[in-house]
Amino acid sequence: LAKLKGDLVETAAVRAAGVEAGTVLRALLENLPDQIAPMLAEGNPDLEQRIRTRLAEHIALALTEIADKFKTLSEQTVETQT
Repeated sequence: LAKLKGDLVETAAVRAAGVEAGTVLRALLENLPDQIAPMLAEGNPDLEQRIRTRLAEHIALALTEIADKFKTLSEQTVETQT
Protein backbone atom coordinates (compact mmCIF):
# COMPACT_ATOMS: atom_id res chain seq x y z
CA LEU A 1 0.00 0.00 0.00
CA ALA A 2 2.78 2.42 0.91
CA LYS A 3 4.49 1.69 -2.40
CA LEU A 4 1.29 2.35 -4.33
CA LYS A 5 0.85 5.65 -2.49
CA GLY A 6 4.40 6.65 -3.48
CA ASP A 7 5.77 6.51 0.05
CA LEU A 8 8.19 3.70 -0.83
CA VAL A 9 10.48 3.10 -3.78
CA GLU A 10 12.49 0.10 -4.88
CA THR A 11 16.00 0.03 -3.46
CA ALA A 12 17.47 -0.95 -6.84
CA ALA A 13 15.89 2.10 -8.50
CA VAL A 14 17.30 4.43 -5.85
CA ARG A 15 20.76 2.88 -6.15
CA ALA A 16 20.68 3.11 -9.95
CA ALA A 17 19.68 6.77 -9.79
CA GLY A 18 22.44 7.45 -7.28
CA VAL A 19 25.05 5.75 -9.43
CA GLU A 20 23.93 7.68 -12.50
CA ALA A 21 23.96 11.00 -10.64
CA GLY A 22 27.39 10.22 -9.21
CA THR A 23 28.76 9.37 -12.64
CA VAL A 24 27.48 12.63 -14.12
CA LEU A 25 28.84 14.65 -11.20
CA ARG A 26 32.26 12.98 -11.42
CA ALA A 27 32.50 13.64 -15.18
CA LEU A 28 31.52 17.29 -14.76
CA LEU A 29 34.03 17.87 -11.98
CA GLU A 30 36.85 16.04 -13.74
CA ASN A 31 36.37 18.23 -16.83
CA LEU A 32 36.60 21.51 -14.89
CA PRO A 33 40.42 21.80 -14.97
CA ASP A 34 40.46 21.64 -18.78
CA GLN A 35 37.71 24.24 -19.01
CA ILE A 36 38.91 26.65 -16.34
CA ALA A 37 42.72 26.55 -16.61
CA PRO A 38 42.91 28.27 -20.01
CA MET A 39 40.66 31.09 -18.79
CA LEU A 40 42.78 31.67 -15.69
CA ALA A 41 46.16 31.37 -17.42
CA GLU A 42 45.35 33.93 -20.12
CA GLY A 43 47.65 32.45 -22.76
CA ASN A 44 50.50 31.37 -20.48
CA PRO A 45 51.00 27.63 -21.22
CA ASP A 46 53.19 26.96 -18.17
CA LEU A 47 50.74 28.63 -15.83
CA GLU A 48 47.84 26.86 -17.53
CA GLN A 49 49.39 23.46 -16.86
CA ARG A 50 50.11 24.32 -13.21
CA ILE A 51 46.53 25.52 -12.73
CA ARG A 52 45.14 22.43 -14.47
CA THR A 53 47.24 20.15 -12.27
CA ARG A 54 46.30 21.94 -9.04
CA LEU A 55 42.59 21.93 -9.87
CA ALA A 56 42.69 18.25 -10.81
CA GLU A 57 44.41 17.39 -7.52
CA HIS A 58 41.83 19.25 -5.44
CA ILE A 59 38.92 17.79 -7.37
CA ALA A 60 40.34 14.28 -6.95
CA LEU A 61 40.63 14.85 -3.19
CA ALA A 62 37.05 16.14 -3.02
CA LEU A 63 35.76 13.15 -4.99
CA THR A 64 37.63 10.78 -2.67
CA GLU A 65 36.09 12.47 0.37
CA ILE A 66 32.62 12.23 -1.15
CA ALA A 67 33.12 8.55 -2.02
CA ASP A 68 34.33 7.82 1.52
CA LYS A 69 31.29 9.58 2.99
CA PHE A 70 28.90 7.62 0.78
CA LYS A 71 30.64 4.39 1.75
CA THR A 72 30.25 5.23 5.44
CA LEU A 73 26.58 6.12 4.96
CA SER A 74 25.99 2.90 3.05
CA GLU A 75 27.63 0.82 5.78
CA GLN A 76 25.57 2.58 8.46
CA THR A 77 22.38 1.94 6.50
CA VAL A 78 23.19 -1.75 6.21
CA GLU A 79 23.95 -1.94 9.94
CA THR A 80 20.61 -0.36 10.87
CA GLN A 81 18.73 -2.76 8.59
CA THR A 82 20.19 -5.85 10.26
